[in-house]
Amino acid sequence: KLYKEKSIIYNGEHKIIDLLLQKDDHYVIIDYKTTTKQINHHITQVNFYKQAVKELVACDNVEGYIVYLDKDVVDFSKI
Repeated sequence: KLYKEKSIIYNGEHKIIDLLLQKDDHYVIIDYKTTTKQINHHITQVNFYKQAVKELVACDNVEGYIVYLDKDVVDFSKI
């Protein structure tokens, strides 16, 4: 399953996951960024999404990635 701009509420916070992929009990979170500024903030954000998905669907098999889209260069970072 593929969920684009998946809205979640976790710990009283409303968040939107750019892309959430699900296959059986495996979930992948992909967060797109257009700048490499505030990398620590991006990592914190994706870790928040991972924890939220783990608890909301009761599954520990959750991966997170940040995809930096900078002109002609695409950079993937696993979190």
